[in-house]
Amino acid sequence: MTSFFAVLTIVTIAAVTPGPNNFIVMSAAARGGAAAALPAIAGVIGGSIALLVLIWAGAGPLFEAAPEVQTLLRIRPAGPDTGVPRIA
Repeated sequence: MTSFFAVLTIVTIAAVTPGPNNFIVMSAAARGGAAAALPAIAGVIGGSIALLVLIWAGAGPLFEAAPEVQTLLRIRPAGPDTGVPRIA
């Protein structure tokens, strides 16, 4: 239960501080209103959940055993092209 509150605190802080996810949502909302921002919000939430699941599933040892997997994820993240420039 302690880890749940730790994750909840981190996610809450990340949700209110400026960062790439917030800028993507703001950009979508500026272009098409609140309805256009919903897919971006869903993507941010889905990505956060996927990241937490990978961490809890033990992605750390995988990255230690096969560092090329981590490099691959840095160069080309999973998912469709969002039109956001990639910095590798």
